[in-house]
Amino acid sequence: MGLFGKLFKTGAKAAEAVKKFENKDLVEATVASALLIAAADGKVEDEELLKLQEIIEAMPSMQNFQSEIGVLVDKYTKLLKAGFMLGKIQLMREIRECKHSDTEAEDIIVVALTIASADGELEPEEAAVLKDICKALGVAPSQFGIQ
Repeated sequence: MGLFGKLFKTGAKAAEAVKKFENKDLVEATVASALLIAAADGKVEDEELLKLQEIIEAMPSMQNFQSEIGVLVDKYTKLLKAGFMLGKIQLMREIRECKHSDTEAEDIIVVALTIASADGELEPEEAAVLKDICKALGVAPSQFGIQ
């Protein structure tokens, strides 16, 4: 391989690393919001975890993070099990890191809504957490039909 080929390959790897770094906050916030919603009613339903897995596999922004997402799920679940309010505070910090981007905020909220409705109904506790997520992202809950 010539010098130009090596430089191109190195440049492509660097660009991929930068893109992965840029999406890291979105991935962390998306997983955080999904787990907050799943835990809001006091128990994480299998349907909610299956829906999260389906979402992760479908979202292009998550593709480079498959191996790391399992670690995030375990980490965030442990926080929530230690105490819902403790976990919520920590996970809301992750979510607020995406406040700067309307597109990322929309993605996070839509994923949270999808998880909330995965078991067929939106519980009042889930709706309250959805409102908190919207507020943290600077988005009106009514934009997503959340009352």
